[in-house]
Amino acid sequence: MTLGELRQRWEHRREEWSRLGVSVEGARLASEIVADLDRLAAGADEQLLSLAEAAAASGYHPESLARLIRQGRLTNQGTARRPRIRRADLPHKPRPSLAKPSGRSASSRLTGGAASALRDASSIVRDAIAGRIRGVAP
Repeated sequence: MTLGELRQRWEHRREEWSRLGVSVEGARLASEIVADLDRLAAGADEQLLSLAEAAAASGYHPESLARLIRQGRLTNQGTARRPRIRRADLPHKPRPSLAKPSGRSASSRLTGGAASALRDASSIVRDAIAGRIRGVAP
């Protein structure tokens, strides 16, 4: 069942019930709609996707997905030349966390020469703002 078929089914019922003046029990109606949505979701999980479609859905590059198939970590539901991946089997890239920053300054996160260059640049900016460097307006 597709989303279009589901919509058409319920539109047909609505028109029929309106024409007949049917009153329904809300809980039973809601249960039937939820069951239809569950069937729709189960059908979507079984959908076979090309590498490009799978890449768009998962966030992985198509070649990465092809490599996972070659390694046997994903099952190829298609042919060798036209691989297909079942939507339910798709790996998903982890999303970046929204964790709070550590609170450390930029210079404390840097090491070696980068930290010293940042400290040097910071002191030059401070001196320029304070007017201690000639030829640079504050």
